[in-house]
Amino acid sequence: MSQDEKTIRERLKGRRVLIIEDDKDLAPRLGDVFKSWGVKATDIRYRRCVRGSDHGALDFLCSEADSLDLICVDIMLPWDEEALKTCDNRQHKWNELQEKVTKLRDRGPIADQDVNDMRSKLSVLSGQIRATIDRKAGVKMIIEWCKEMRKRSGKDWTPRAAILFLTARFEASLATEISEVKKYLSEFPKVKWITKPALELQVVTAAAELLT
Repeated sequence: MSQDEKTIRERLKGRRVLIIEDDKDLAPRLGDVFKSWGVKATDIRYRRCVRGSDHGALDFLCSEADSLDLICVDIMLPWDEEALKTCDNRQHKWNELQEKVTKLRDRGPIADQDVNDMRSKLSVLSGQIRATIDRKAGVKMIIEWCKEMRKRSGKDWTPRAAILFLTARFEASLATEISEVKKYLSEFPKVKWITKPALELQVVTAAAELLT
């Protein structure tokens, strides 16, 4: 094990992590990454949308504000439980259709027309999935959280947790989102942005850098 790897493990050991990610396959994979680098399974919590009693993150953030060390949040999320359910249903249909496309491709040219038809349907479903997701939800949620906590605890309140934003877009296109966060967290330097898909080492390295 290299010295850098030892440092990452030391910084992650004993930390409490909140993963806010609507992709129900990716979220546990991220959890496994943190566990493999020393975070206890019992110290990892998961949420999948902004508001809601079952999967919503905002109320959890407000109640656990002083106990979290790292918030790993997807910048694009369904806003509430209803949008999350719709997104899940559409994603399930997309997965089923994609599986059929894969099987048809194996049949060769005879199935080309069917494959093209299904790809058109996949494109429509992809658009419908994107329509259920707020492309700035993660940023909006962090800002709303900070506003609420400052109402409760005073204008000088700042999060003790570091924030690691995950996005599927290039960082260069995030100038507006970054400036919005900086406006409300100007005195809070523990924010990083990484682009999905990110390698395991990229995720834990970014987290460890925040947790110095």
